[in-house]
Amino acid sequence: FHDLKNFGFCVFITFESPTGKLFLKLNIQKNLFFKSKIFMNNYHILDQIGEGSFGRVYKARRKFTGRIVAIKMINKLGQSKEDINSFRSEIDILKKVDHPNIMRHIEIFETNTDICLVSELARGDLFQIIDDNQTLPEEILKSVAAQLISALTDLHKRRIIHRDMKPQNVLICANGALKVCDFGFARALSNNTLVLTSIKGTPLYMAPELVQEQPYDEKVDVWSLGVILYELYYGKTPFFTNSIYKLIQMIVNEKITWPGKISDEFKDFLLQMLQKNPQRRSSCAELLTHPFISKVPLPPHDDSNYRMKKDQFDEAIKESFSDSATLPFKPPEQSSPDYQGILLNPSSHTAEELLLAVKY
Repeated sequence: FHDLKNFGFCVFITFESPTGKLFLKLNIQKNLFFKSKIFMNNYHILDQIGEGSFGRVYKARRKFTGRIVAIKMINKLGQSKEDINSFRSEIDILKKVDHPNIMRHIEIFETNTDICLVSELARGDLFQIIDDNQTLPEEILKSVAAQLISALTDLHKRRIIHRDMKPQNVLICANGALKVCDFGFARALSNNTLVLTSIKGTPLYMAPELVQEQPYDEKVDVWSLGVILYELYYGKTPFFTNSIYKLIQMIVNEKITWPGKISDEFKDFLLQMLQKNPQRRSSCAELLTHPFISKVPLPPHDDSNYRMKKDQFDEAIKESFSDSATLPFKPPEQSSPDYQGILLNPSSHTAEELLLAVKY
């Protein structure tokens, strides 16, 4: 029923038991309901593209701007308090970072049952390459390494450790750009914190100090990235077994082997990352100057066209509700073509314009 006093909704659920009836009262705040409805009305849900224990991921289109996005919806009712805190931690970290190789957070809102994270939409992830039994040549891996080292350098400068670097958490976006995602296990260090001790991550990609439950710092991310690059090149991780106990022993004690041809430069780059002693392991800032990636041009990232559209739309809505609104909103003329508009209405444009839009 509708509770006028609290301006919300109350739902009673009755459970039958041998000892009698148990009543559960759920309160849903009406202001949250209407606020979330406004946010959801900003998007057209196009398709479900993922599902896990956390919830679902949808492909959606932002109304009035045409931008295609991903909406990660976490069901609050089906998650433990620890899982919800982990997701809120991910949100806090995403708010702090803005880097071309880190998945960009666009918007966050909540419904009565879900926390919704709106982000860029990717085309796939690095795991798909491995899952298809493919490998990548050194020339391609130079770009992969440069982009991911650049992303981790930015995180580590902000004293953020990802703690779960693996192929599934590196997304492939337009123009071959790579994006680090899934900060559910990430941890931001305070100014007084030098090392952490809690265990997070995926065993195959864990650094020796992690599997030994020793204190660790941001260099655990460097080890994990070294394992990813090794796997993309050879098609398998440096250490692999079906036994977790044996895997830990291999990571801690066994030497890295090189099952195929590899250049001295790439081998040295990987060795700098896969040092078992974290004190001898290179930092991301040091790896940026390594000859293997030092001259690699990073792909540009520019979403100013979308941001300009969004700002114009938000300003128009704000102005339309103001008492002083008299003239219709007129956005400034764009210096570059409206590529998203061309793709949304291809029949009204020439083949040359369509080709430019696809390349853009």
